[in-house]
Amino acid sequence: MLDVAEPTPWWRRAALTTAEGAIGVGVALVFVAWSRRVDTNPLNQIAQVSALAHLQLQLWVLGAVAIVVALAGLRWAGHRFAHLAEPVACAIVSGVSTSLVAGAILVGLNGTPWGVGGRSHDSNHLAHWATALSDGHSITSPIYPPAYVYALSWLSDVTGQPAYYALKDLQILGTALLGPIAYLAWRMVLRPLWALGAGTVAVLPVLDGYKPAGAIVVAVSIPLFVAVTQAFRRSATLPVPALIGLGVGLGALAGLLLLTHPVYVLWPAPGVAAAVLLLTPWRRARWRAAVLALSGLATLGVVSGPYLYRFLTGVPDVQENYFYFDALQDPAYFLMWRGSSRPTGDWPIPGEVGGVGVFGLLVAVAIGVALALAWKRSLVATVVLCFASVWMFRFYAAARMSALHEVRLWPRTSVILAYCALLLIGAAAFALWRRLGRDRPPAAALGVVVAALLVFGMAGSATASRYLPDGPGKPGSLTWAAQHARLLDGSCPRWVGQSCW
Repeated sequence: MLDVAEPTPWWRRAALTTAEGAIGVGVALVFVAWSRRVDTNPLNQIAQVSALAHLQLQLWVLGAVAIVVALAGLRWAGHRFAHLAEPVACAIVSGVSTSLVAGAILVGLNGTPWGVGGRSHDSNHLAHWATALSDGHSITSPIYPPAYVYALSWLSDVTGQPAYYALKDLQILGTALLGPIAYLAWRMVLRPLWALGAGTVAVLPVLDGYKPAGAIVVAVSIPLFVAVTQAFRRSATLPVPALIGLGVGLGALAGLLLLTHPVYVLWPAPGVAAAVLLLTPWRRARWRAAVLALSGLATLGVVSGPYLYRFLTGVPDVQENYFYFDALQDPAYFLMWRGSSRPTGDWPIPGEVGGVGVFGLLVAVAIGVALALAWKRSLVATVVLCFASVWMFRFYAAARMSALHEVRLWPRTSVILAYCALLLIGAAAFALWRRLGRDRPPAAALGVVVAALLVFGMAGSATASRYLPDGPGKPGSLTWAAQHARLLDGSCPRWVGQSCW
């Protein structure tokens, strides 16, 4: 089924999923280490093209291993270990899924120790707070998510670099590990091919090498919410120790996400609550569902309660009045998130049907098909209700923008909406396939692996342009700034001579 993993003992499934995660992380780290061999001038456009080609070769060399594994599973289908070929192949592909972009960031920052953004924008604040933590002080902002700052402080201490320079490594690692983390999160609730083909592909629009923590929270939060809904649906049949264990695990993960980027958890939270109320068998579950809820909420409170209280009470006093270009565009358009990169020409791009493009129509049809054929499935109900929750907050915040003269981050809801939209396209395709009574093709793993590699390769190159320096005010302006920022010792980065500030 789409929304449950294999019916095997939980310990065996946990061991296999852990192994898949280790494979994906290992492949991502190998890709990044290999990318360090690309030593070229990132300010030269010809060199940029050559570097992208080199990264593509890396992707396909590592991807070929996944293809061979998938072929081996077909060739020796009756072998006792043949069933491992599919998850291993998918795990390998998850390792390269976002690593190409990480490699492009490494190329774009070649010759400078600064991270994306240099010493400007939020990078300076993050490094300043991390330095304060390393010196034994506290973060001066009571509402800024502390997990990423603590991670930067720890990495700075471990590597011996100033936090301003350690941010570069954290951005590259966060981007490279986004794919494996997303795959691992979706493996909680999906089988390998769907975790890769739907869950991991869906993170491509949310990828952000400048602030990878937000993308990781989005990628993990939705499968976590689906797992929460599933746990409540099964609560009537689970023993109390299992319910407590589930509650503690899910609550701890939710608390960690809140400490990393709270709004991406809080915006869809009402949708999760609605899905639980809708799908839980209350007549049979009753007190067992209460045990699950109490154990989860108690753990969440222990992990993130003090920070969550400061955030919820402190946000109303914060003036969030930076009106970047997305805040001045059509609030109903969410299909493409550009971050701080201002596109050229008309935006949103005019569509063919009443101003709506083909992708927008596909999303609308997919949501309708998914609801018509599979509204009772945990994944469909949870994702649709999360989408609805974020959708309503988006319009509520945008409607008050003029009166309050505040943005309240509503354009950033595009990240979750686009993510949920791609997931629902996959859910609709699966529901149609099942309705037509089609059996799974024997070579399904091979087809998904090759198709996913093509998608990750093309999307990686397209996204990489945002992290190759091309001048101020352009898509690659953040790495351009890093290449022209004067170093802490007063010298200039490698490729700019004395042209730095």
